[in-house]
Amino acid sequence: MAIGDGIRRNVAKISAEERYRLIYAFLALDTIKFYPDGVSYWDKQEDVHKNAHAAGQDVHVGPAFLPWHRELCNRLEGLLREVDPALSLHYWDWTTDPRTGAGGGAALLTNEFMGSPSGNAGFPLQNFESSEGVETGNGHNFIWRDVIPGPPVIASDTSISTAGNGSPNANQYPAMDQALKGAHGYAHSGYIRGTIGQPHYSFHDPFVFLLHSDVDRLWAMWQLAPAWPWRLDPNQVYGADGSAPSINSNLEPWSGGTGMRPWAPPDNQQVVKTPKDPSVVAPPLYDFHANEQSNWRWCRKCQGLFFGGNPGSVCPTGGSHDSAGSGNYSLVQNTPRALGQNNWRWCHKCQGLFFGGNPGSLCPAGGNHDTAGSGNYSLVQNVPPSPLQSHWRWCRKCQGLFFGGNPGSICPSGGPHISIGSGNYSLWNNAPAAHGQPNWRWCRKCQGFFFGGNPGSHCPAGGAHDSTGSGDYRVVDNIPGPPGQSNWRWCHKCQGMYFGGNPGSVCPTGGTHDQTGSGNYTLLQNIPPPPDQSHWRWCRKCQGLYFGGNPGSACPAGDEHDPTGSGNYSLLQI
Repeated sequence: MAIGDGIRRNVAKISAEERYRLIYAFLALDTIKFYPDGVSYWDKQEDVHKNAHAAGQDVHVGPAFLPWHRELCNRLEGLLREVDPALSLHYWDWTTDPRTGAGGGAALLTNEFMGSPSGNAGFPLQNFESSEGVETGNGHNFIWRDVIPGPPVIASDTSISTAGNGSPNANQYPAMDQALKGAHGYAHSGYIRGTIGQPHYSFHDPFVFLLHSDVDRLWAMWQLAPAWPWRLDPNQVYGADGSAPSINSNLEPWSGGTGMRPWAPPDNQQVVKTPKDPSVVAPPLYDFHANEQSNWRWCRKCQGLFFGGNPGSVCPTGGSHDSAGSGNYSLVQNTPRALGQNNWRWCHKCQGLFFGGNPGSLCPAGGNHDTAGSGNYSLVQNVPPSPLQSHWRWCRKCQGLFFGGNPGSICPSGGPHISIGSGNYSLWNNAPAAHGQPNWRWCRKCQGFFFGGNPGSHCPAGGAHDSTGSGDYRVVDNIPGPPGQSNWRWCHKCQGMYFGGNPGSVCPTGGTHDQTGSGNYTLLQNIPPPPDQSHWRWCRKCQGLYFGGNPGSACPAGDEHDPTGSGNYSLLQI
């Protein structure tokens, strides 16, 4: 399934674009999202942690360690989704080195995601403060790390999630809890260290939530072991610890009992619950428990989606479906906690996918579709666009930056821009929490990029640039350590952006560009495209799913499919 499916996955193995969306959301929590008391959503997380300690909450030592942190993580995931509804709180697999991208994943502690593994975290988290410098005098006023060499020496997932399995039911949770706490303590203080290594300051660093998502994943693995269904029962899950005061007390500060805003007066946003509340006991959806089925294919003849793992498919254009040129699509089925629209079904007569929530489906094999043997599939629809906009290009003729996703570009050296040799640049668009200088604009006349904060721009199409329809772009300038290609410059004659690392720039005012007064701008380039493919549509005539990005679809009801009323569905290609 695609981004937005609600599944927490190994953060090293999601797409690079989704990691950029996730780090942007953390920046937004710190800079543009605030509680009624004026504290940012992000700074409140450390306040919550300290408040719970001070109020005597069983945060680390006793049996409420796991449910308290599950509530914390679930709430943080909800805050991330206020910024970007497509996000989930993915996890760091703490058996892997976050610096190296082990096991086919990406490195996490880099300037492209979570910052440096040694010393101050730096870009992009260079502004995330830590109160430890003021409170302890250790000199660290910003988050820092001191990751030890090599991969973590930590218990395996299996040894933790099966700890206590041979014991009586009453003793199983306490045994697993102790095993998980031991690994958790090592990950904090014995491996990552720095700010995360100190219990009273660890929640200044966003990486701590990736660590705790892994803690919660391992608890979920223990809970969902098939042989012990009672582990999902609020009255049995904690075993002998179920009578402990901390398991039967309200989770604070969210229940309003510690006086902390906004969960206490005057805001009164409290939600009273204990660790036995069903919303706490029910595990979030992790990748190990999602039922994902691959071998779904696009048919080039009718544009429909069908299951390619069986013979006997029937295409409305005649004969069998033809998957030449198709990717391998993976769909989530029979996973109740998955986000998206469910009730999509497989038809065993034609092998196609259709929406089973409406009457009147039409099968190309004749009659209605037949769902005998079908799972219940969930499809993501209407995923909000990424704040990173790609398809920006360098022009080898004038050295300028222009948007290559539209026709009609105009180069000051004459004719259209030529992007031969260009990377694929990505810019932060309408993303107020992103680092960099705002007020950069796209020009609809020439497709070029210029600074809209000054008068006197010059467009190669004549007159001034026209930013009608443009977003507000931010570009990193003069910040140490960002990823991407530097040496992009602002021209004070035309207000445009061009690459200053080559000779031969051409300015629409005449002569070459002039970078007097310019910063040194850095642009992201060549971010791998995400595996999610959008533009899939529901057909109101036959109820089927088809790809709406190409002409020539064929509907079993006759003529082409009709997407009137359809959402924009996204499918995962593997």
